[in-house]
Amino acid sequence: MTEPALAVEHLTIRTDDGRVLVDDLSLEVPSGARLALIGESGSGKSLTSLAIMGLLPDGMTAAGSIRVAGHEMVGVSDAAARRVRGRTVGIVFQEPLTALDPLQRLGDQLGEALTRAAAARSGTASGGQAPRGQMARGRMARGRMSRTERRAAVRAALGDVRLHEPDRIAQSYPHEASGGQRQRVAIAMALAARPDLLILDEPTTALDVTVQAEVLQLLDGIVAGGAMATLFVSHDLAVVAQMADSAVVLRGGRAVERGTVAQLLTAPREEYTRLLVTAARSLDDALDVGGER
Repeated sequence: MTEPALAVEHLTIRTDDGRVLVDDLSLEVPSGARLALIGESGSGKSLTSLAIMGLLPDGMTAAGSIRVAGHEMVGVSDAAARRVRGRTVGIVFQEPLTALDPLQRLGDQLGEALTRAAAARSGTASGGQAPRGQMARGRMARGRMSRTERRAAVRAALGDVRLHEPDRIAQSYPHEASGGQRQRVAIAMALAARPDLLILDEPTTALDVTVQAEVLQLLDGIVAGGAMATLFVSHDLAVVAQMADSAVVLRGGRAVERGTVAQLLTAPREEYTRLLVTAARSLDDALDVGGER
């Protein structure tokens, strides 16, 4: 039986003083599927995504089970979690500066991610694991890149996320790029190893409306064109409707409802879900009225 891209079973996240932040959460994302975690701020959405990555902040512990393409992430060493991050699961955060080194050029950071991905595919970074996919060529397929090959790989990756002037962007530091450009570089880094699971944690919230639409269209095309599964974390139901097929609604760290996005938006069973849908529609109506002035 093929392992799902993500299987979370009875996940509970606690603080050191025993306070429960995520309570007995279970969910599954099959290969190629799109699942959303929705809920208001503080509902446990982002904590769940951090637990999946093995990146919970100090002072928090996870119990239960999280398997990413068969790899357990709860209770494992940081070294074991690092072997899964990037290669098997990638993440795009709300604020791209979270994932970017302010003192390093964007092209160098992306180049490092691409080099690690090539090494992982060749087995040099994983103790002999067989290569995944047919993307690597020549020395790149063997986990080594010349400077010319690395520069070409960076240019191609920036082109994949529709960044014009890739050479200029590659030479820029994060503060010299716009928010949308930084987020596209962060997306390219998350996609470098073509992971089994891509976590999108409010990836467009920090962007203006026009750039948000462009990035969502980009992500939708990338996901549709491959077999990777996605976990989309958002409080924005309009965005969820565009990016996910099914959803789990969180409230206070507990799953209160789950189903297809269409069902949750048109016929929610729980009062909390109905309140979220009503609030989203009220906001859309207000924005529509404001736009007509």
